[in-house]
Amino acid sequence: MSNFSQEIFNIDHCSYVTSVNSTFIDFIKQSYNDLCICWNDTRDYQLGGERTLFSEVFLQQFKLFAKMTKLLYFKWIEKKMNNTDHVWLAKKNYVKKDVQLKLLDGIGIMKKNGVNFMMIESSGVGDDIYTHTLEDTIKNLKHGSDSLASILCDYQYCDNNTTQELVVLTCHIIKNKLTIMKYSPGNSSKWVAVEVRSCTIPLAYENRKDVIKLYEAFAYIYSTLKEQLNVYDRLADERLGFVVVKEEDMVRNCSHFFISND
Repeated sequence: MSNFSQEIFNIDHCSYVTSVNSTFIDFIKQSYNDLCICWNDTRDYQLGGERTLFSEVFLQQFKLFAKMTKLLYFKWIEKKMNNTDHVWLAKKNYVKKDVQLKLLDGIGIMKKNGVNFMMIESSGVGDDIYTHTLEDTIKNLKHGSDSLASILCDYQYCDNNTTQELVVLTCHIIKNKLTIMKYSPGNSSKWVAVEVRSCTIPLAYENRKDVIKLYEAFAYIYSTLKEQLNVYDRLADERLGFVVVKEEDMVRNCSHFFISND
């Protein structure tokens, strides 16, 4: 493309037949505009520290995505996940003093049902961040599985086959790289965790074409959210009795979902 920036803003809504596509195109344009403002006055984020890069660049992108799609709302900076305390207590034999509470840099909650859908951790921008990165990786694995366990408790009278389609995501930010992991119940006593997207967010105009992978990552988040809305609609029908679920097919009788994976 001879003029990449112009091509972004010239995307024609008429070429897409659904309002779903139109919403995401609007997000791309607003997102790119926000990045252009950052590129207009570049800085060395290593001097500003972990929170500066996260707040000025990454947080703004996720905020725009949430506000424009209207599917999520976020809690930011050292926040606790909703509705998961019982998972921690059960694994610590209900002794509250033994629970080590871990807070997150960002939590994306589905507007429709209040489910913890996306957990975000930022590990910093310096050269010596190995320990912090390892701790945040473990934290994301923990929160991903805890979120699924909490959801399964809420839908324990639903069909096991339906709950296997449940998905939550974690986003791990290391310097200006974003990695997305997908978590699902799986078919055994272990949760399934798979890396699904990875991208680098451009911090200078010269690297602007890197946004292609960034928008591919957000497109994955968007399509996954839409798919999950359909899954939760089916689970609601099962929980309310509109769809009959046999006792032997219910989640509560599939004990492998509740075996501790520590």
